[in-house]
Order: sequence, then C-alpha cells, then structure tokens
Amino acid sequence: MPLPPPPIARMTASLRRSALVYVTFGFLQRGLSLLLLPFVTRVMTPGDYGAVSVVVAGGSLFGVVFGSALESAVFRWSVRSNKLSNSVLQLAAFYLYLVLPIVALATACVLVALDTEILSISSLIWSLEILACGLMPAVSFLALPMIRAVHDLKRFVLVSSVSIFSLISTKILLVLIFPLGLPGWVLSDFLAAVISFVVSAFLVNIPAGGDARRGIRKLLGFSLPLVPHRVAFWALSSLSRPAMAVVLPLSQVGLFSLGLNFAGVASLILVEINRALLPQYSKETFPAPTKDTRRIARIQIAAALSVPILVGAGVAFASPLLISSDFIEALPIVAILLVAQTMYGLYLIPANYTVQSAGHTKTNWYPSVAGAVFIFLTILLFGDDVGTMGVSFFTIAGYLVMASGATIITKRISLDIAWRRLGLPHVFIGLLPISGILCAWALCSPNTEFRIALGVSSFVVALLALWSAKGILHEE
Repeated sequence: MPLPPPPIARMTASLRRSALVYVTFGFLQRGLSLLLLPFVTRVMTPGDYGAVSVVVAGGSLFGVVFGSALESAVFRWSVRSNKLSNSVLQLAAFYLYLVLPIVALATACVLVALDTEILSISSLIWSLEILACGLMPAVSFLALPMIRAVHDLKRFVLVSSVSIFSLISTKILLVLIFPLGLPGWVLSDFLAAVISFVVSAFLVNIPAGGDARRGIRKLLGFSLPLVPHRVAFWALSSLSRPAMAVVLPLSQVGLFSLGLNFAGVASLILVEINRALLPQYSKETFPAPTKDTRRIARIQIAAALSVPILVGAGVAFASPLLISSDFIEALPIVAILLVAQTMYGLYLIPANYTVQSAGHTKTNWYPSVAGAVFIFLTILLFGDDVGTMGVSFFTIAGYLVMASGATIITKRISLDIAWRRLGLPHVFIGLLPISGILCAWALCSPNTEFRIALGVSSFVVALLALWSAKGILHEE
C-alpha cells in the first residue's frame, strides 16, 4: 500500500493549483480589455483609443484613492481568525459596499452638473466612469481577497466568472458590434461594475463579532499609510497617459497606451502570481526567508525576469493579428516598457516582506511615490521634446527607483532577510539575457517575417531557461 504524500508535498501541490486558478482568472478579469485589443484597434483610431485610455486611467484614480489601500488589510486579517480580524473585515465591508458607492454617486452628480470638458473629454463621460470605479473596489479589494485568503476556489471562480462575462459581453456589444467608441466603452465598464457588485455582495461572508472601536483604529492605522503608496502605483501605471495628454496629441497617447497595455500583460501575470502568494508572506517569520518563502520568492524572481520576455516574444510573433498597421509604431515602445515590468516584479518581493510579513506600512510608500513623481515630472518637463520613446525610458527609470527603494527600506527597518539565499540557477541566468536580446530585436524590427522568427526564437530560449530552473518549484 503506497504511503500518502507528506504534508509539505500536499501543501505545495495545493499551492500550485490555487495559484494557477488565481492567476488565470485574475488575468482574465483585469486583462479583458487587453484580449480585445486586436479587435479594438480595428474599430478605433489612435486618437479614439487615446481618449479611452485617458478616461480609464483617470477614473481608476477614484477607486485607488478611496478603496485600494484596504486590500492588504483584508488579506492580512482574513487569515487571522480572532475578534480583531472580524472587526477589521466588518468595517472594510461597510465602507466598500455602502460608503464608497455613495461618495461615487455624489461625485458623479457634481460632474454632470458641471457640464464641461476635462482633458478634452465630456464630464458626463467622466461621471459614468467614476460610478463604475466606485462600485468595483468592493469586488476587487474586499470580496475577492477574502475568498482568496481562505482558498475558497469555487466561490472565487463564481465571482470572477460573473465579472469576466459581464465585462466581455458588454464590450463586444457596445464597442465592437455597435461601435459607440468612448461612450460605449465607459457604459460597458459601468454595467459590468453593477453586475459584479451585486453578485459579490451576496457571495462574500463577512464574519460576525468583534470590537468596532479597536477595529477601526487598527484598520486606519494599517491602511492610511498605504494610500500614498497605492496612489503612487496608480501614477506609475496610469498617470503617464493623462500627463502625456497635456503635452502631446491624443494620437501619440494612443500609441503609448497600446504599448503600455501590451507590456501590462506581464504586469498582470506578475501581480496575480504575487496575489496568490500573499497569504504565505503574511505568515512569514524572521529571520527570512524560511523554507516556504524562499521557494515562493525565488519563483517570483524567476517570473520577474522571464514573464516580460515571454510576453514580448508573444507580441512579436502575433503582431500581424494583434494590431492594425496604424498601431505598428507601438511595438518598440512595448520592448522598452517590458523592462519596467521586470523592475516591478523584483520590487514586489521586498515590498511583501515589509508589508505582509513585518506589518510595516509607514514608509512603504516612499519608493513608489518617488518613482511616480520622477515619471510625472519628466513627462511634463521633457515629454514634448522626447516623445513616446523618451517617456518609455523615463518609465523604466521610475520603476528602477521604486525597486531600489523597496530593498533599501528592508535594511532601514532592520528586517533580517538573507537575500543571497534567493539566487537562481546559473543556466537560467545565462540563457535569459540571450532571450531578452532576441525579444527586443524582434519588437524593433520593421520586417514582419523577421520579427516573427525572432519572436519564436526568443520564446523557445526563455522556455529553456525556465526549464533549467524548474527545481525551485519542488525544493523543501
């Protein structure tokens, strides 16, 4: 009779299965607009797409400022079953399901009453996007993190599936079948947000009991310092487009936005891998890494180095299908911005040890704010001179500032982390630069056949590099 697998093996298999589900559905939920890009670029001009990107990026700031800082708190206290945890989760639910939607409605009413244009876009359009962004934080920052923290895969799949289906069906109807352009895109966002909000409200289980007074102190003390951090993250990924709209034509903003969205596929994958691993970081002790977080941190490093290359190689290979000829100038921008995604993936590891493991949020926002301010100022000061390519290089520099700063903070607050234990196999480190060079060459090549051949070569070399590092998935 065969012996049952040891607990560590069962845990690792369960972790891999859960992570795969979370990454897949998280990518679909956040990346549906990316999956529709091959069709969108054929019904919109670069100028129209630039307007969409400005509204979506600007509207998302509402949810970032008023809701996103609660996500880390929800993850942290969902895995800690006590009265304080119950209080924190109850207060977060009250705020995200009741208070924030009311604030969004009031803001939307003010915008409608103004009846003006903001960045050359009607305030009525902005009001509808604000309403959508006031409803989605309850789903993204409370319901899904709570469900993920307790590994309730069935409920997670149900909530995510409803959100995905509502978003893709309304986008197809209002943007592709009936090409309503910017109004159709924003109306789709609103309808999908309403459906997801209602469904998640019925499926999330908020624990009972707890001390409300103590809970609100703990929730505010933990979350408020994360607000500038989250705003800075929004700025890193989104502020560049509204800022560019000030100094460059919307057609240039559209090209940069397309490049940023393709590079954002790598970011989405890295974020979902990170989200799947947050409960493990929340349980971590110091000195770190223990054997569990050593494995997951090494996986994250490998992903940060390889995922952007795989995405870039895929974009190069599929470019004739993904974009129309009007957007072909965006491909070199993709190559540059993918380097920024590598910096972002590396940033996540020290940030996880600081926030999730150590519970330290007071200075965690310094690196992200520094990176965002750098990008914002350089765009406003030099954007009209350097154009989209220069802005892309500014973006890399901003993410490099952020990754370096996060590592410095772990030293400043004296976290005992043995970084040398997170090294990767030499073969992996040797193969990956070759793959990266092939990927960049492919995306910058004007010849379609040559671009496809280089993209395939880059993809194969990156897979070989990952195969050489497969042992980190099973280490104990």
